[in-house]
Amino acid sequence: MEEHLLKRLAPFCYVDRRKPDPTAARSSRSATTTGMPTTATRRSAARACSFAQGSFVELFLTSLLTKIAVTSRRLLEYGETITRVAAAVLVLVGLGAA
Repeated sequence: MEEHLLKRLAPFCYVDRRKPDPTAARSSRSATTTGMPTTATRRSAARACSFAQGSFVELFLTSLLTKIAVTSRRLLEYGETITRVAAAVLVLVGLGAA
């Protein structure tokens, strides 16, 4: 899963492609020796992606609930008519089932 995520987030990851300094001490997590993003970079990109998805879901649900509230206010004017039509439909369904 991590490789798949890395491929999708590659354009957003910082990869240090400079040649390593032979005199510098090498650490096991150095991005300069492999050309691959560090673990911290992968986690950062994953967090950013997760934050973006969460923000999208929040905005989508807010918009959806707002539309439902507006629609319900419009239908409130016709509440009595809707109740009568629904009752008539139920009676017809009940007669058809008998």
